[in-house]
Amino acid sequence: MSTPSTRQRRRFLCLGCKEDTGKLMEFYFIHTELWVEATGSKEGMLCVGCLEERIGRELTPDDFPDVTINKSQYGPKSQRLTDRMSHGQTQH
Repeated sequence: MSTPSTRQRRRFLCLGCKEDTGKLMEFYFIHTELWVEATGSKEGMLCVGCLEERIGRELTPDDFPDVTINKSQYGPKSQRLTDRMSHGQTQH
């Protein structure tokens, strides 16, 4: 039987590998069109690796809109996500 905490964490599980994207520190937003291309819907979560596998390329800074969740002040981000969002440029 799952606990309320376990049920809450389920929404953060990657649709591909089932890893917890929150614990991976890969909580982000990309342009809706690209997300729908990768997932077939507007729902769910993907880690960076699974998203890139689905779209057949590495993410670039242009894939991330200027929204609060993508800003470094929102919370810590994995090195992999930070690299894709900034391509060597510091995020503010």
